[in-house]
Amino acid sequence: MNTRQTLMVSIAILLIAGVAVWWYFGFSIDFMRFFAASTDVTAPAGVVASEAPPASIVVSCAPETQNVKLGISATVSATGGNGTYEWFAPMGTPATGTGASFSVIYAGVGTKKVTVQSPRGDNSGNVDSVECTVNITP
Repeated sequence: MNTRQTLMVSIAILLIAGVAVWWYFGFSIDFMRFFAASTDVTAPAGVVASEAPPASIVVSCAPETQNVKLGISATVSATGGNGTYEWFAPMGTPATGTGASFSVIYAGVGTKKVTVQSPRGDNSGNVDSVECTVNITP
């Protein structure tokens, strides 16, 4: 077989293979979609798949900054995360807590930080932490 015959046989094989693939995919444009990048996810039974995680997967606290008089309770609340919150208020009473909101009293004036932590709402295992500021005035 010479080079020209080899080339013709190769082209015929590619043509037949192309028609076979086209047939397999039903003569439709889905053939082209098969090779395109896809964001579709097929989840196992009982699992709900989503295209993008919600924006509220990261924890936040409110108000971000507040002014409170000495001896008066400062209350902060959390949103986002997976709904489980741990609070940390160094030099505050109480110094720690859990739940969607947290109240703390400080014995001294100045700027205080209240930290809330929560695992992300995307089941990644990541834990986010954010601070709210409490300004204690006389």
